Amino acid sequence: MIYFFHARAEPRPIQWLLTDWAPELAKRLCVLPYEDLHAVVALQHGAYIFADIERTTLLQARLAAAVRRRIVDHGAGPILNHPGKSMRRVKLLATLVREGINDFRAHRLSDLRSEPRYPVFLRLASSHDGVETDLIHDRAGLEEAVLKLAIEGVPETELLVVEYLDFRGEDGLVRKYSVMRVGDRYLPRHMLTSDHWVIKVPGPKSEAVRAEELAYLDAPPHMDQIERVFELANIEYGRIDYGVRDGRIQVFEINTHPVLFLPRKHYKAADMPVQKLFVDRFVRAVESLDATAGAQARSDVVPIELTLDDARPGPAPES
Repeated sequence: MIYFFHARAEPRPIQWLLTDWAPELAKRLCVLPYEDLHAVVALQHGAYIFADIERTTLLQARLAAAVRRRIVDHGAGPILNHPGKSMRRVKLLATLVREGINDFRAHRLSDLRSEPRYPVFLRLASSHDGVETDLIHDRAGLEEAVLKLAIEGVPETELLVVEYLDFRGEDGLVRKYSVMRVGDRYLPRHMLTSDHWVIKVPGPKSEAVRAEELAYLDAPPHMDQIERVFELANIEYGRIDYGVRDGRIQVFEINTHPVLFLPRKHYKAADMPVQKLFVDRFVRAVESLDATAGAQARSDVVPIELTLDDARPGPAPES
């Protein structure tokens, strides 16, 4: 059995995976919203994936960390991600600048102490829905954009000011690369291209670009850099999204509950070889977690029974 924890507000990624792409995993996965942790009395011995960490509240993260402690105390596992120690977006991006991996900075608006390097854009710290603004080229534009979002009810503490880097290639296309980590396996996911600076969904692809993507899936470069970023972030389950500039990766985020697939109807026939390649690799990686859990099981049940003490403040999660 594999327990998959996520925020109830965003069930689609796991639902689309199980209904449209890998229904065979449904009998192996028990999907548990963080909102229901207070009612959990016991779990079966198995593997555990703490996904969707970016969307957990402080209280949910505390309770999830308490669940993780119970699992560790009973020798269960493997356990992927730590609700209190896996880095969220802000902490990760700051760490990557400090480590000399990223060349762009991301500042919480509420913590902005110096002028950023323009152009910039605004996005939300805990959302994976893309950017909130177009590119902003000066202080006046930044203040106007912040005022507009404030009127719309966006909390200042959720706003990130992100410095923009141009990843456009010689052919005019922007490329966004992604690699999924599942335990000790790193699975190249896709190479998305666009003539716009923001890429959220697959766009039209020429035969040359399709061939380039297949080559990337077969032998992605920069894997040593990618593995280092995952280790720095303390994330064992998630998808890294990045661009390449001057031969170096520039990491946009690690999403611990990514949309691995859209529903099948969104893909053309020409897209299916890439999708099938990834789903086969992903299913094997998940099945290996289940096999590892069965091999190291010491008992059938892990008692949980959370208490009020588990909800009390401890160390804050890595933001």
